[in-house]
Amino acid sequence: MQKSLTSRSSASNIHPGIVAIRDVFQSIAFSNTPCLCFIYDYHPGEINLELQYFGNKSHQNPHMNRYIPEDIIWSYLCQMISALSCIHAAKLALKGTINISKILITSQNRIKFTCAGLM
Repeated sequence: MQKSLTSRSSASNIHPGIVAIRDVFQSIAFSNTPCLCFIYDYHPGEINLELQYFGNKSHQNPHMNRYIPEDIIWSYLCQMISALSCIHAAKLALKGTINISKILITSQNRIKFTCAGLM
């Protein structure tokens, strides 16, 4: 049994730096108790900041260059500020704190926050 839920508009639909939530529904498909399911846009091939610059904790690459060029840092910072401004203007928040495992990097060095609007 699935039951679609109506949600108010979110910042994910108004800023390119936020992964959009497309649907939210309640289901018992995964267990006997109802659970809330979130459907996000799919971004194949993109990795998060943690994997890009620090590697997976269980498979750390000793040859990985952890140096991030200053121009890339400034680009990421400006993109983050822009996305956070939209999130806060919509009276939403990021889930928990800003975590590098929750920020995707596209092939054009664009970043996208995941979990926007969830608390």
